[in-house]
Amino acid sequence: MRFIVRLRTTNDATIPINYQHALSSALYSFIKEANPDLSSSLHYSNDFKFFNFSNLKIPRNSIKGPVVHLKKGTSVMFNFSSPAADILEATVSGMLSTGKMGILGADFEIETIEMLKTPDFSGRALFRTLSPVYIDILRNGERWDLLPTDPEWRQRIEENSRKKYAHYFGRDYKGDFEIEQVRRMSSKRIEVHGQWWVSANVEFIQKAGPDMIKFLWDAGIGRKNSQGFGCLQFLG
Repeated sequence: MRFIVRLRTTNDATIPINYQHALSSALYSFIKEANPDLSSSLHYSNDFKFFNFSNLKIPRNSIKGPVVHLKKGTSVMFNFSSPAADILEATVSGMLSTGKMGILGADFEIETIEMLKTPDFSGRALFRTLSPVYIDILRNGERWDLLPTDPEWRQRIEENSRKKYAHYFGRDYKGDFEIEQVRRMSSKRIEVHGQWWVSANVEFIQKAGPDMIKFLWDAGIGRKNSQGFGCLQFLG
């Protein structure tokens, strides 16, 4: 399930372009507002978090190199999704009761929270990322960030997707899983909490069972979904 959250700035502010960790923290604060036990279990768990969000949709003329200049009254929006009803309920409830959000000195009024209709998924989907996909691998004891140009990228995406699915549903996914075609790709280097991660914005065709495709739309693809990576837009 997915929501579009529309915000409006209530002050003039300048924030770094790498705001993902701060946005994730704000979402945790909403969950904590409505359900402290759920917030604590998510925050301190080393398992998958099972929520995802997109980049902020910001007017292009607000972005100047490594920073975003937001004037009072600027409208922005983002997608928030999860396969878990309790996470969605707590987040939306926290937003509604608080009515505002702060991100690195930028103050926002929460204007609307709109639930999107779930698409009718088949066994093949054209996706475009609303936040870049992150996946990595250990090589000789060191972390290597992978891009779609790496031969192991597809394999690691599949392994991660099957593992997340099994963890959430309590059963293995038995169907096909194939990224048939990457149509567009641009790399993105993002700083999150003092670490730099290399990720990719992509448009691709995903072949899988409808239940897996819906799960990817809800939970995100790749790793670090609860930090704002791998949010997908369904194009058809």
